[in-house]
Amino acid sequence: MSEEIKSVLIVDDDSQLRLLLATAFQREGWHVVEAPDAHYALTLTVRGDCDFDVILVDVNMPGMNGVEFVRILKTLKEQQNTIIAVMTGSASNEQEKLARDLKPTFMYRKPFNVLDLMDEICRHMK
Repeated sequence: MSEEIKSVLIVDDDSQLRLLLATAFQREGWHVVEAPDAHYALTLTVRGDCDFDVILVDVNMPGMNGVEFVRILKTLKEQQNTIIAVMTGSASNEQEKLARDLKPTFMYRKPFNVLDLMDEICRHMK
């Protein structure tokens, strides 16, 4: 029996962080899709080309921020079982509180160890 390939959407305006995360997930056999902003990520999730198991989203991004993105994402029936991990580093206390109030699966503060993040995701997938 073959193991199902898991998919992750990485939403962050920091291209270096996206690359780091994408590389780590790909090494573990994940299907990775990257989005440089929340508008593009929303298009991907609404279009439904891929059902994501996990969505990693940065809070502080230009344009639509991560809080707005998660708020919309939570209304989409297709994403009800998706693990939503919010990453925050330079977000204001108010933005961080708003993100927490949306009840993502979990929040992770930057900088972080990628392997620890992946372990946390795996714990939530069980």
